[in-house]
Amino acid sequence: RMRPMAAFMPAVSVMITESMRASSRLPAVAWTQGCLPRTWRPNLCRNHNRLMCGLGPQDGRGPGLVNKRVFLEAQECGRLAWLRRRGEVDASREMSEDDLSLMLLGQKFEQDCLRHLYPDAKKVESMRLDEACRQTSDLIRDIEVHKSQHGTQALCQAAFVFKEAVARADVLEYLGNGRWELVEIKCCSEKSSKDYLMDAAYTAAILSLAGMNVVQASIIAVSLSYRLGMDDKSLFVKCDVSEDLFGANGLVEKISSKQGDISVFKAMDITKAEKVPEAIALPACKKCPQFHSCFEKDLKNPIWQLPRLTGSRFDQIAAHGLEIETAPPKLLTKDQLKFYECVMKKEAIVDIKKLKQSLQEMTRPFFYLDFESINPLYPWFADLAPWQPMITQFSLHKRVDVDSEIQHMEFL
Repeated sequence: RMRPMAAFMPAVSVMITESMRASSRLPAVAWTQGCLPRTWRPNLCRNHNRLMCGLGPQDGRGPGLVNKRVFLEAQECGRLAWLRRRGEVDASREMSEDDLSLMLLGQKFEQDCLRHLYPDAKKVESMRLDEACRQTSDLIRDIEVHKSQHGTQALCQAAFVFKEAVARADVLEYLGNGRWELVEIKCCSEKSSKDYLMDAAYTAAILSLAGMNVVQASIIAVSLSYRLGMDDKSLFVKCDVSEDLFGANGLVEKISSKQGDISVFKAMDITKAEKVPEAIALPACKKCPQFHSCFEKDLKNPIWQLPRLTGSRFDQIAAHGLEIETAPPKLLTKDQLKFYECVMKKEAIVDIKKLKQSLQEMTRPFFYLDFESINPLYPWFADLAPWQPMITQFSLHKRVDVDSEIQHMEFL
């Protein structure tokens, strides 16, 4: 339903742009026990107004480090992770302006969270690998030894490396007696915070492997109960995920293990191989920036065009070929079958009889409505929740009868 006209105040379209958190924060790492050659430095490049770090060797030879993004991609596609580790992913195909806006919004949410919840936290500032390591080590020691003197119990952007893997923690909270809590900040709702368990688990695993005593973990998300005018801290809700990460058979144990499907050691091995892994058809390939180099150039009507083709059905159809023409009709859903028939006949299919019937069933007067809305993270009005849609304009045409004059109403 549209909100009452009185609620539609003139809106200024303000796009709060933000870059990918995984790329915007340079993954500088804590130097632990000389496990990384000192000749390695972050390789910086500018792309779409965002700062990225390849973390490759200075001479440009060989792969860089395994960061969180490489690890997560390795769980689904070893080929993409292999290319990502070497900085060979086509970034121009990876991010639209809308994607960039959402990513920058997440960065702003993180900055606001740190300002309101951790105003006195220490922060690792350096972008240089070795310097960031020294800062991290010094700050951790300072907090553990002199906690009662300076009052702060939190550390932001602490960075760590274990063998070929690097991680950077949004926040580390000191619990006392050498124990720490990992806090990850995600621009998501409390309900969807569980979608980021692997994200948090990777960071916790690398910290643990590097020698940190991390015993608790939380994800700070967006509180949907927040309204404009409330205390700023009310926008943030802390979700405890300690059991998921550190409980019996938890994710941290699985990632830290030298064997297993989600082991970080497996990700290291896959992505440091001399030869790039072969392309494997997966549902997620449709949105992959490397799709054009893996499949698209040889496919006229790829099966990824079929609506809602996922899971085991994708595997069954892909086994017969990657062209829609090779898909067995008996395996397709009703909607997929319609798309299949359009491809086979090379024309749009319109059910004229059903369309005519639908038009005849319409009752007078006729209305033609078009509207635009936005769903800002930060509410503009007191009765709106974060991300609640808000109409900013509409155009309504009304025709009393088929041959009558059109009346127009609008709002901006």
